[in-house]
Amino acid sequence: MDNLYDFKLLLNDDSASDDALYALLLRNARAWILAYTGRAEEQWLPEFDTALLSVAAVDYNRLGAEGAARQAEGGVDTAFLPAGDYPRSVTRALDRFRLIKPGFYTEV
Repeated sequence: MDNLYDFKLLLNDDSASDDALYALLLRNARAWILAYTGRAEEQWLPEFDTALLSVAAVDYNRLGAEGAARQAEGGVDTAFLPAGDYPRSVTRALDRFRLIKPGFYTEV
């Protein structure tokens, strides 16, 4: 899967002017997913690709609104998730792939 191509389709952007920004957002999303699931780079699963696009899209939509909890403009009130938080649909899709850290589970 070409994530940059798919991300640009998602954003409806056929230019190359923001490719560096998009690539950065995808790298950051990939790092977040690996950290969230407790996996190393070589343990990336194809099932993560959809979440990758979702996380990158959330981060893209937050650009320019960093630190804002709410924004009201023209009668439209928008509430933002805290930085680093992602929709439950994304984390729920990743939860089944999370690894238990050594020493975390103990026999009773």
